[in-house]
This record gives sequence, structure tokens and C-alpha cells, in this order.
Amino acid sequence: EAADAELRAKYPDAPRGKAAVWRMNGLAQELGLTATYFINPSGLDESVTQAGALGSAHDIALLFAHALNYPELFAGTTRTNAALAPLNCPERTAQNTNNALPDISGILMSKTGTTDLAGGNLAVAFETENGHPVVVVVLGATPDGRYDDVKKLVEIARKGISEAPQH
Repeated sequence: EAADAELRAKYPDAPRGKAAVWRMNGLAQELGLTATYFINPSGLDESVTQAGALGSAHDIALLFAHALNYPELFAGTTRTNAALAPLNCPERTAQNTNNALPDISGILMSKTGTTDLAGGNLAVAFETENGHPVVVVVLGATPDGRYDDVKKLVEIARKGISEAPQH
């Protein structure tokens, strides 16, 4: 709601009251995210049968790769808590719900998500010892299991990169 007028000023074709979702879907198309579609800006379920967004692990990884171009926007996702000052609400301290955060060195960004329809989701981007960014995405896990799944995938990725021949 707070971003609607500003988005409509920048994108005159954006529909009134739905500019954020319109732009989110436009960006998904621009980035080639063929399995991603947003129904609402939060991604929370619309109902017991309708998700608020749809996407694949591949698309989320591509979206994260794009988002790595804007590290200042996601710096708060690398900390256990952050002060947030939304445009239309008072400042609050938010606690990061990513329980895997302390166990992932070189974290660049992360995003948790849980809904009844989607299950437990977690995406992280981290930097390896040689400065190579890697994105790991887990979708449809249990709310607690996603943390262990991501930690295992991070460990496997680090091991694979450290054992790969250097050119």
C-alpha cells in the first residue's frame, strides 16, 4: 500500500492499488522466472487452497542471483535482528527467523518463508572461501527441517567448490 503511488509514478501502466504485485510479476518476466507468479505482495496464502505466490527453487535461485546486485537492500537478512522503519508504520526491531544463520559463514542474504500450502522454505546466498557466491534454496520442507536441509546443502556446496580443479 505504501509503495503504490511511487510505483505508479515510475510505472504509469501499473494498476491502482496493485502496483507492487504488477511490478513483481513484471520483474519475474524480465528475469526469465518462468515458474514464478505473484498473487499478493506478501506471498502469504490467499485461502486454504490458493497460495499467495508460486515459484520453483530454480527461479528463486535466479532471483537471489539478481538480488546480489543490491547488497545494501539485503544486509539486514544477514543479522539476527535489525531495526526496521517501514514507510507506513513506526520503527520496530525484527528478529531474523533463519535459525541456520549462525552456522553459515560468509552469508550474503537469506529469506525464510512458511505457509500452510508451501511448507517451510529457506533460501540463502553465501560466499565461499574463494569469493564465489552460491545460492541454496529449500522449498516444501518442514518449518524446522528447512534449516538442517540448508546447512547440509551449504556444506556440500562448500566441499564441492573446494575440491573442484582451479583454473
